Amino acid sequence: MPIMRIKVVTDSTCNLPYQLIEKHNISIVDLKIIIDGKVFKDSDIGLNEVVEAIKLNRDIKTSQPAVEDFMNVYKKVLEEYDHVISIHLSSKTSGTINAASLAAKTLNVEDRVTIFDSKLTSLAMGFIVLKACELIDKSLDINVIKKEIERYASSIEAYFLVGDLNSLVKGGRVSKLKGKIANLLKVKPIFTAIDGEIDIFKVTLGQKRGIAEMMKLVKERKDKLRDRLLGIVYLNTERIVEKFIKEFGNELKYFTVPTVPSLAVHAGTELFVIIMSLEG
Repeated sequence: MPIMRIKVVTDSTCNLPYQLIEKHNISIVDLKIIIDGKVFKDSDIGLNEVVEAIKLNRDIKTSQPAVEDFMNVYKKVLEEYDHVISIHLSSKTSGTINAASLAAKTLNVEDRVTIFDSKLTSLAMGFIVLKACELIDKSLDINVIKKEIERYASSIEAYFLVGDLNSLVKGGRVSKLKGKIANLLKVKPIFTAIDGEIDIFKVTLGQKRGIAEMMKLVKERKDKLRDRLLGIVYLNTERIVEKFIKEFGNELKYFTVPTVPSLAVHAGTELFVIIMSLEG
């Protein structure tokens, strides 16, 4: 029986460097950024431009890919491959999954496209994408791959700090009430993802304590880290990245990347994220 040819499709929030996307032949569908009514693809705008737009309080928001964007990718990929594993950011924070599903249905290729809700985003989702590529390279059965992806995804924890809550509240990622209370009390929440939604993991008094708590999380989990790998995503927080690398030194390996423009729209002008895949 011939080996099934499988390809991974994901969206631009996966936060993987271009070199890895090329190496694993991953197809990317861009989210869109809209600034004062002008539409940009995620891959066609710089982080600095987004940060400046936020600072200037311009009208800035994101939009999911169009159904046609997915249709174009699926049609092209399925000319060469037998099956697509399409991995995307949480359906509770974006309509990207719905657009992908409708594209597969419209093309009548639902039996050839597996759509996976990562319930995450950024490099946490990127880790899942890389795991899918690794499994495909082993020529495993598609059903085995699906189960392994689900198992791996459930092992991932992600925690993050932002400079202020204004962008998260504006984009609907955090409720106005939670944002107002946090700003009034001048506290620094550490956020996490729970069942696909952003939630407050712990409230700390100021950024220094927030960073200390995140370091504590890594210390508690470092012996369970798969491949001793710590994922870090940053935006204007390079000093914090340096602190973590100095603190853990050669104990860990580090996968550090700047965030992507579409995620910066919701995170604001500063972001620091840690991502861990835990064994057992």
